[in-house]
Amino acid sequence: MASMKSMIMGVVDVGVKMSEVAGNSGHSKVSIASSFFGSYALQRMLASKTVEFGFVTYGSDETSNYLNETQGGYEHVMEVVPMEKPDVDTIKCITSIKCGKGTGDLIDGIVVGQDILNRTNQKKAYNRILVLFTDGETEVEGVEDLETIVSNMKSVPNFSLYIAMIGKITASSSVIKKENAKLLQSLAESIGGKFAEMEDPRDGSYLLAEGPGLGTKPQMLKTTFELSPSVSSTQIVCGCYFRC
Repeated sequence: MASMKSMIMGVVDVGVKMSEVAGNSGHSKVSIASSFFGSYALQRMLASKTVEFGFVTYGSDETSNYLNETQGGYEHVMEVVPMEKPDVDTIKCITSIKCGKGTGDLIDGIVVGQDILNRTNQKKAYNRILVLFTDGETEVEGVEDLETIVSNMKSVPNFSLYIAMIGKITASSSVIKKENAKLLQSLAESIGGKFAEMEDPRDGSYLLAEGPGLGTKPQMLKTTFELSPSVSSTQIVCGCYFRC
């Protein structure tokens, strides 16, 4: 029996704080998130013909998404890559994102990403996976809406939620970050997903080690993938994925 197709939506916080260096990593938070997700998209692209990827950012200076166009109220959320089979251009878009000048609304980002997953190929059986990346440094507005969001996620067959907090929790972490970590971990686990702290792209190996529709167990290696000689500055960390 053929395995079920998978749609994987990456939702990345690109608020101004994501431009800061994560801990002692020497890398900006947004580069850690985009490097990991770009690497993962590349590996799944090479390993499977049945996976599709989409990519949304929130906290951007610009706005472009279906919900804002049809309902309004979802500003500073960008649908960077529509849900589609990944190719080299997909990887380039993921790894070249930039931070905005303000802060992003986490709830808006999740809702727009979930809406795309729900609307795409809605009559077909797919694993629907949302992967959220944020540093958790911005107070979450509309927490009261999370109960409805969780209920909607649970009503979607084969839906999974994975959350990566960029920058590990330490004694010196802000109160907002510590509180958001508890909130986001509870959110992920309520959907049967996972929460992980990430200060290096390789830290994502635990986050996406297993789960419906993920299909592979990532083993991140210190390897550089260069898209082409003409874009030598676009490099991402690659991993080697083995089937479980």
